[in-house]
Amino acid sequence: NINFFKIDIDSLPKNASSLKFRKQSAHIMGLCLTYHVNLGLSLRKTAQALRDIHNIHISHTMVANYARTAALLVKPFVDNFNYPKSDTFIADETYIKVKGVKGYLWLIMDAISRSIIGYRVSDNRGVGACIMAMRMAFKNITELPKTFRFIADGYPAYPLAAQQFALNEDNPLTIALFSTPKILQTQIVANAFCTLCPCFNDKLSIRHKHSP
Repeated sequence: NINFFKIDIDSLPKNASSLKFRKQSAHIMGLCLTYHVNLGLSLRKTAQALRDIHNIHISHTMVANYARTAALLVKPFVDNFNYPKSDTFIADETYIKVKGVKGYLWLIMDAISRSIIGYRVSDNRGVGACIMAMRMAFKNITELPKTFRFIADGYPAYPLAAQQFALNEDNPLTIALFSTPKILQTQIVANAFCTLCPCFNDKLSIRHKHSP
């Protein structure tokens, strides 16, 4: 059996990215992020813009390396930031497809501050990914208020994960899980997440529209 409470939630795959590029430059990285992230240009169009506007000749693969490295550098600050947490968390998972690869995105959000306090990307809807997302959300919490609520849909991964938190020897937490009807839970989560990611609302609407 896998103990998901012993897995390091902050670890990254080896050689995920590196700053040891042939033409490493903080200036070029800033330009890549400006065109690719801020302006939303594709990798190839970003490389073309750097070539036409700034006379900087790098490939679209190098642009991707710069963007990936920047994301990995920012990740520890985002994951370990002390977000304000209220007595109500909202959770949901949704189907995603990135570069032809299917997966599931698990998100846990504070209902008051609307901060994403836990997330996980997995290739299945198993309880393991749910536990990992919840571990990030409950990090540094040793005691929950009596009024605490964890709102999710009726998917069985959430009560199973809550059960494992109660059985955890290091830091047992009794999570008050509230399962809402599918339509109501869609509205609650969509209202919370759509301000940060408008496409999330669309994904939830499409998913539940075609659900039996």
